[in-house]
Amino acid sequence: MSNWIIGMFGEYVDRGNNLPHKDKMRIYDIVSTAIGFTRTNIARYRTDEGDFPSQILSTIWRNAASELKMIKSNNELKNFAKILEEKSKYWSDPQGYHTNLIEEYSMRLTEVENKLNEIIR
Repeated sequence: MSNWIIGMFGEYVDRGNNLPHKDKMRIYDIVSTAIGFTRTNIARYRTDEGDFPSQILSTIWRNAASELKMIKSNNELKNFAKILEEKSKYWSDPQGYHTNLIEEYSMRLTEVENKLNEIIR
């Protein structure tokens, strides 16, 4: 029983709730900007065949992941940075990206946005 309590406490401490407010705002600015650019790109350019490569989006997501890695790190933030890195890979070659990785990394925009909101609350 005590191991379970310790595990639950450790999980809570590891969440974004222990990040300083300025880090949460920095994370929000970085990731919400990437989300906004991506939504605009999808609205303008997505076709029935899917997405086309975008070096700009690939760079934006890669830079967002790099920025997150510079913030005081915890497991949740490291995992989130990995998702952003995968989004960068996706946008460099959407047709060549393995679709099963989209599900594995929970990297759809709504999932990324939900994770962002979870981290900054």
